[in-house]
Amino acid sequence: MRLAILAFCSWVPLALASFCSPAEVLTGEEEPYKRVLKGGDATRVTELESRIKELTRAGKFAVAQEPAQDVLKIRTNVQGADHWETALARWSFQSLTKLAAMPEAAQKEFARSLQLDDQGDELEAKRRFPAAEPLFRKALAIRQETLGKDWEEYIETKISYNNMGFNLANQDKHRDAEPYNRKALPATTMVPAAVAGAGTPTVDG
Repeated sequence: MRLAILAFCSWVPLALASFCSPAEVLTGEEEPYKRVLKGGDATRVTELESRIKELTRAGKFAVAQEPAQDVLKIRTNVQGADHWETALARWSFQSLTKLAAMPEAAQKEFARSLQLDDQGDELEAKRRFPAAEPLFRKALAIRQETLGKDWEEYIETKISYNNMGFNLANQDKHRDAEPYNRKALPATTMVPAAVAGAGTPTVDG
C-alpha cells in the first residue's frame, strides 16, 4: 500500500509543530499505514505465520485455523480492522475455513500446490525463472481442480496468478504475463470491501 502524503499542519502551535496528515489532526487517529506490529506482537505473528505455513504444507488446514485466527485477532487489535494486513489475515482465515471443509484427498492435493509454490520460490531466488515456471503452472492447475467453481475467490489462487505473472515477466514474456497480472489485480483491490465488513472480499472474475 502506498504511503499517504504527509502535509505540514501550519495551524498546530509552533512548539508542537510536526509533520502530520489532515486526517490525523481532524480525527486524532493514526492513519492505517502507520499501524505496524512491533515488539512482542511482531514476534508472535511471525511465529504464528511460520506455524501456519508448516501446517498448510502438511495439509492440516483445520489445525491451521487456530493460529490464523490468532494472527487475525492481533492484527485487528493492534492495527485495526481497516488495515490492509488485517484484511489479508481475514481473507486467509476464510480460505482456511473453506479448505478445512474439503475432502481429505483434495486437501492433500491442495497442500501439494503450496509445496510447488515453495519450490518455485526457491528456484526464482536463484534467478532460475524458466525452471520455476512449470511448478507455478502446476500449482495453479491443482487449485483450479480442487477448489471447485469458486476457485478464483481464494487468496491462494490470487497468489498463483501473481507467481505466474512475475515469473513470465522475468523471462521477458510480458504479453504472456499480462492475463495473469490482470487476474491477480483484485487481490490488491479487495481491501476496501473487506474492511467494510462485507464478509469474504469481492473479487472480479
